[in-house]
Amino acid sequence: MMGKNVFVKKLAFLGVVALSSVMLTACGNNDDEATGDSSNAANDDVQVVRIGIGNAYNPFCYLDENEELAGYEYEVLKLVDEKLPQYEFSYEPTEFSNILVGLDTGSYDMGVHGFGWNEERDQKYLYSETPSVTTGGYVILGAEGQDFETMDDLAGKKVQVKTGGNVSNLLEAYNKENPDKAVEIVYEDSENEQIVSNLTNGVYDAYINEKIDADQWVKQFDGLEQYGENIFGDQADSGCYYLYNKDAEQMEKDISAALQELHDEGETGKLSKEYLGEDYTK
Repeated sequence: MMGKNVFVKKLAFLGVVALSSVMLTACGNNDDEATGDSSNAANDDVQVVRIGIGNAYNPFCYLDENEELAGYEYEVLKLVDEKLPQYEFSYEPTEFSNILVGLDTGSYDMGVHGFGWNEERDQKYLYSETPSVTTGGYVILGAEGQDFETMDDLAGKKVQVKTGGNVSNLLEAYNKENPDKAVEIVYEDSENEQIVSNLTNGVYDAYINEKIDADQWVKQFDGLEQYGENIFGDQADSGCYYLYNKDAEQMEKDISAALQELHDEGETGKLSKEYLGEDYTK
């Protein structure tokens, strides 16, 4: 299947050539008892981690021109995998909406798509202790030449959001707490190019995104500008995390520890500069 990449670490085993099936059985039993051969046990101890990862979230996780998995998150996970011989990572690139479904149904052990923290997800999934990057909080995206700086400037404005995302939750809570300054929330699950077109053509006034993503958008698209700084303050967590099923506590601890080592060693910082333009791991 194009776009589906499974990367598996293979264990090599030494075969014993015997003269007869009887001798093979006898020698095999004796060797296991005498030497404590744990090849089969070692193979059984390696746990496959089935990872649902984004296929169109450039530059974080996406398929390149050869339909091969690429991006910051994928390169980081390859380094994490090298540090954890007890696991072998198996990747399935897929659409954002499929990742949580895959976790729910048990198809995936781990979900990767720059997931921010929110209370609803936290009740359902296990978040990684260590974020893969920090996001710099939320900023406002709009057409060039706007005078947006804070949430107050968006009162009565049409703000496009994606259904079920962190921003929709934050805006809904904001409107409830500030009815006299409420924004008009427009739920529309468009691709990035359409969102930018909606902004530059005046269909909607603003789109709210994390700074790490907004930086990429401003570089990628003409006629777009970002405004404000950390507009939700302490109400919004500023990390991107991996998600797991609730019973995967040991897996989460192991992967978070390896990821933190890579942060401390500066390896993820190098990849962040290469793929994201700056070191967003600090």
